[in-house]
Amino acid sequence: MPITCARCLADPPHYDRLRGVVVYNDQVAAAIHALKYKRRLTIVYALATVLYHVHETGIRWTQYDAIVPVPLFARRFRERWFNQSLLLASALPDIDRLPLRPTLLRRVRDTPRQADLAQSDRLTNLKGAFAVAPHADLDGLRILLIDDVATTGATFNECAKVCKQAGAAVVDAACVARAAV
Repeated sequence: MPITCARCLADPPHYDRLRGVVVYNDQVAAAIHALKYKRRLTIVYALATVLYHVHETGIRWTQYDAIVPVPLFARRFRERWFNQSLLLASALPDIDRLPLRPTLLRRVRDTPRQADLAQSDRLTNLKGAFAVAPHADLDGLRILLIDDVATTGATFNECAKVCKQAGAAVVDAACVARAAV
């Protein structure tokens, strides 16, 4: 049964639902770190297999008009040479039947890495960091955002905010791992 955290009750987020498959622990952190910072790209398949099981939390892949990986800023993409969220979404089983739309959102402001910040700073770090791509029509769309991990939910919240402002009807979020609430 999904749990609503106290912060979400006090200050409702812009996304409609946020679901993670596993609790963010040392083993998951090590796998995600190896993917993102050591370029162990083969790990993406194991993580995508875990992510696929988000359907057990009520997220049904087929109910969305667009599956959107959280974008990276251009500088970070050049450093890493890949976007882990896009790799995860692309490696999902049966991806050929999913409406993957990696260009709907853009990261328009370079920000410090969320992992390097205190929780209170994470909640404000991403203000104004995302925008809907020019000429993208989100009116009435049901969108599923994809990322590797959610700790405070700030990244998903900012992405959902701009999607809703652009007319999206539903914005849900799914990740491999979520920090314990």
